[in-house]
Amino acid sequence: MAQAAPPKRKLKPHQHLLAGTTAGLCNTAILYPLDLIKVRYQAGAHTGRSAPYTSLRSAFSTVIRGEGWRGLYQGLPAAMYGSGFSWGGYFYFYEHAKARWLEQRQTSMEAWKGAAGGGASGGGGGGGALQPMHHLLAAWEAGTIMVFIANPIWLVKTRMQLNYTAVAAAEQAAAAVAVGEAGAAAATAGGAVA
Repeated sequence: MAQAAPPKRKLKPHQHLLAGTTAGLCNTAILYPLDLIKVRYQAGAHTGRSAPYTSLRSAFSTVIRGEGWRGLYQGLPAAMYGSGFSWGGYFYFYEHAKARWLEQRQTSMEAWKGAAGGGASGGGGGGGALQPMHHLLAAWEAGTIMVFIANPIWLVKTRMQLNYTAVAAAEQAAAAVAVGEAGAAAATAGGAVA
């Protein structure tokens, strides 16, 4: 005699939040150096400058040579916060939206059955089950909410990733000041001799 499969255990919204947060943190920690390179490529293309790197290998070696290994993780704290927050929040709002759609669907099915005399089966298939359109709407709703909430975090992350330009500008300014001081000292020394 075949045994029935155990009933599926339904996760609570906070469990989806925890799962999404954990997945976002793991993904970001592993793939962050690629994200950093991607953002720097995009920034270079957007400003009209030529690509800062000739290949992925060139990109990694340039960053490591110029900024050290830590340069590959510039902006990581903001990315970890943003990714964990975004994915956790997305799954949380997605599950809430699905639950709301399911409740609305079941309520409308019960009302329809009541109006049809109670014995009719629900039209639309699947009884009270959600249709693909409901999942699409729930995903759209969750994504829209998280875009508005998390956008400031992603702005900070991107600015931290592009901070290498500020470091390079500071180094150039320091070099110009050093050259200017050396030139001024030479001119002063030359004037005193004459």
